[in-house]
Amino acid sequence: MAFLGGLIGKLIGLAVLLIVGVLAVGVWAYASDYAVEATVTKKECTSAPAQIFVKTKLFGIEDSTEVTVQQCQIIQVGNFVEYHLRTQRTTIFQSEGGECVYDSSTGLC
Repeated sequence: MAFLGGLIGKLIGLAVLLIVGVLAVGVWAYASDYAVEATVTKKECTSAPAQIFVKTKLFGIEDSTEVTVQQCQIIQVGNFVEYHLRTQRTTIFQSEGGECVYDSSTGLC
């Protein structure tokens, strides 16, 4: 019986440690404005301001960014995106490692 109690205590301790670790990583990622990979999933270019919709690969965060109609026409569904967690800065590239197409803080690259 003592063995079973010790095992349950260790499992609870391990679960608490894992939860604390995940929370610590999340707090660090947010505080450091970590950039996660994302993809342009949709765009609406018919009226100003146009909108670009992105979805992160890691956390499944969906967000939209207002752009000009001209910028919207350059950006394509499927473009690679770096999405910053805290500031929501969105940088769109033609492809992963490709040329920058748009940056939400500066406009076109």
